[in-house]
Amino acid sequence: MKFPDYFLFAYWSIFRMVGFICLTTQATAQTDWNADIDFLKNELPYLHTNLFHTLPRNQYEQHLENLRTLNDHITDEAMTIKLQQLICRLGDSHTAITYQDKLDKLVLPFFVYYYKEGPVITSEFDDHEALLGNKLISINGHSAGEIADSLRTLIVADNENRLKYRLPYLMRSVALLRHFGFVRDDKKIEVETENLYGIRTTVRLKPKVINDLKNEDMDYVRFAKKKDKRPYSARNFSHTYKPETGTLYILYNRAVSRETGSLCNPMDSVMKLDKCFRPMDDNSQSLPSFKPFADSVLYVINNRPVTKIVVDLSKNTGGSTMMGSLLIHSIARLIKNKPETKVIGVIGRRTFSAGIIHALELKRLLNATLIGETAGGLVNFYGGTEVRYLPGSCMPISYSRGYRRNVLDESKSGNQLIPDILLTESFVDVVSGTDPVYEWIKNN
Repeated sequence: MKFPDYFLFAYWSIFRMVGFICLTTQATAQTDWNADIDFLKNELPYLHTNLFHTLPRNQYEQHLENLRTLNDHITDEAMTIKLQQLICRLGDSHTAITYQDKLDKLVLPFFVYYYKEGPVITSEFDDHEALLGNKLISINGHSAGEIADSLRTLIVADNENRLKYRLPYLMRSVALLRHFGFVRDDKKIEVETENLYGIRTTVRLKPKVINDLKNEDMDYVRFAKKKDKRPYSARNFSHTYKPETGTLYILYNRAVSRETGSLCNPMDSVMKLDKCFRPMDDNSQSLPSFKPFADSVLYVINNRPVTKIVVDLSKNTGGSTMMGSLLIHSIARLIKNKPETKVIGVIGRRTFSAGIIHALELKRLLNATLIGETAGGLVNFYGGTEVRYLPGSCMPISYSRGYRRNVLDESKSGNQLIPDILLTESFVDVVSGTDPVYEWIKNN
């Protein structure tokens, strides 16, 4: 049977229209936030070791139900932010939603760092070199302090140093600035800054897509040259030996190695059954091996005149303590009969989780003097994190499976890791070529 051409045309038109409607419906389909809210209400309390240690359960559940009523009245982006704000109210810095991928990728083309003087612009991508080294005063007339007060609701602030580390990343996000009412028109963002002489300047910046930012296009503050400076490395761990001073400088930036890589991304059978599960590449073989590094450190201590050991944990944001603890114990055995060997530990705002544990081990086992800034995390903390996916949005959520008690008496320090010698970072020191931490190391 042969259909008339006009019938075939009508049939094809209807087919195309139905297909278009299906595609459009799929593209605009909203996230099933009720599924996420149900998970947070019914599952997370059983997965977390002690979810309600700060926020009572009845308040937590009431907040979730309030969000449920907003489901049809706010955007997915707004719901994402509000869920993270609620999780932050639980007061556990290891429990968080990875929500950034749900936000648009527009960012302000600069980066700030909090020095003693305040938030200073240290790099920019938009041909505004005059901003470099200036203190950030306001964005669209809203003060940096006002903006920080809103953004801190997305961070579990164990202390002010934790905020100083995390805020610069959030302060760049146009989506977050828009959510809190600091930006209304993405094309009209005015930034006010103040230079070292107190002169203020206002410029209009155009946001950029974060994936379009290239390191080679970045301008940054040109620091004064230093004759003597702290060793630097972007690697997870490295060491430098200076025979003229007998100083062994150990940089331990990340507690992640080939030996512990698989421990840092636990993917159990429950996750693999999750519809949101995205298999991760096993990159453990691409990670650096810790053993050759540790062997080299111990060789230097055994075979070179070492009078000073510096362990820099100021950039150590955590990971697995297994390998680092073994090395610290091995060093303690080697220098037990060498009272002339002084040990110094460097900590800072980025020192967190495993980094804090290693700093405490340096104190306990090596009688180390800790210098630098107060660490960005607590001494006793909830941790041992695992990850699940929220079933509606497929956002990963990390949560704590245990409590790590590293000191028995919190009353003396307020559960903070405060250095023996407090050295706060100053922008004036940096641009003049002075590193207070390294100056202290050289002179003590």
